Amino acid sequence: MHRLAASLASLVVFIAVPALADPAAKPADAAKPAPFGKAMDSLKCTKWIGKMSANKCASFTEANLDEPCKTEFHARMEECKKRPADAQYLDAQCHREGWDFPDAKDVDKYCLVGNWRQIVAQAKIASITYPKADVHDKAIESGIRTSYAHEWPDDKIVDVVITSRDYDPETDAFSQVIGRDVTASIVSRQKDGSCLVHSEMWLQKGNGRKFSGPFEPRGAGSQSRDEINCDLLPKGK
Repeated sequence: MHRLAASLASLVVFIAVPALADPAAKPADAAKPAPFGKAMDSLKCTKWIGKMSANKCASFTEANLDEPCKTEFHARMEECKKRPADAQYLDAQCHREGWDFPDAKDVDKYCLVGNWRQIVAQAKIASITYPKADVHDKAIESGIRTSYAHEWPDDKIVDVVITSRDYDPETDAFSQVIGRDVTASIVSRQKDGSCLVHSEMWLQKGNGRKFSGPFEPRGAGSQSRDEINCDLLPKGK
């Protein structure tokens, strides 16, 4: 009996204790939180977006907002306070992007700045319209689709829209036509559930009379990538 007691006393028991969360830690890999309000409601604040910078997380104040915008902002604040983890994500986002942010330790301050950033982002999304086709050409649309899929393989292509029927000629140093530029927009779904409109000029080689072969993205100067409201996409896509 004494030997058993001694043996038990000599045992060292290790109990796994979860590490305490560091309150200052930034959830850099956390999932992007759902917005605290509807995208279209963000348009109540459109007149203020250009006047109050969203590029500095510390620069926002609600004092100058008019009533429609202030009411929308307060409703979002209440929703944000119910989701403190999402509020902290907003603070982490500011740090990841290298923006200035007050050394906030409470959910109110996280939400104050974070909500305004969401409103600015949502208003921009709400202002993007679905691209309108100026001409339809299945061969060109298919060629651009193939090129886009090669350049951005993670995007799920929903639509290819030729937005201008005027194909600009591409010439060499001797003014000889060596190709044509086609302006088109590609609508796609992203892995994070958002939707995107990628607009760009696409070069196809040719001699002025005949054009063939793959399309090449022209890149800088002609390219834009804008998030769009997914509700604008064709049903079932």
